[in-house]
Amino acid sequence: MKRISMAVLAAAGLVAIATPAAAQTRLNVGASIVNPMSDWGTGDKMGFGGNLGASFGLGTAPVRLRIEGSYEQTSHDAGIDGNTKVLGGMLNLVYPFQSKGNIRPYIIGGLGYNNTKVTVSSQSESKGAVGFGGGLGLQFAMSSANLYVEGRYLSHKADFGGGSVNFSQVPITVGLTFPIGGSKK
Repeated sequence: MKRISMAVLAAAGLVAIATPAAAQTRLNVGASIVNPMSDWGTGDKMGFGGNLGASFGLGTAPVRLRIEGSYEQTSHDAGIDGNTKVLGGMLNLVYPFQSKGNIRPYIIGGLGYNNTKVTVSSQSESKGAVGFGGGLGLQFAMSSANLYVEGRYLSHKADFGGGSVNFSQVPITVGLTFPIGGSKK
């Protein structure tokens, strides 16, 4: 619990630092195809997900801070009634590479907290766990909104059925970012 409290305080501090750069604030919304891997992938099929968040410029630093919430859902393999749902929040750093033209590649990485609910038939169990992730993306500049496509590796472990289960996934996300009250970055 102390680690989570420290992470929340660190996030609040970073947001406070980013506040003067409010003109650089962007809202992001995306939809994902979720490819479960590791332990999760052995019992579930591909699924869907979505995210909603905001990113902030950090003054003159080349990185951005992205805070986001996400939801993913997969169904169990044939013959097993039920699904797996993950509701999470992440704090990421995004580094956009300099490029010419309207396409900008970037890398993303961060830490978060996930609540995973596994349902089999009519019984379900939920567990929370700290997770991490990282990946690559492309941002396509449009008028004031930008289109983005990214692939990430996300992972967390939770104790289910008396043992630790690895919930790793590779979501492929397509989304839009919109400026909130200021410049387009």
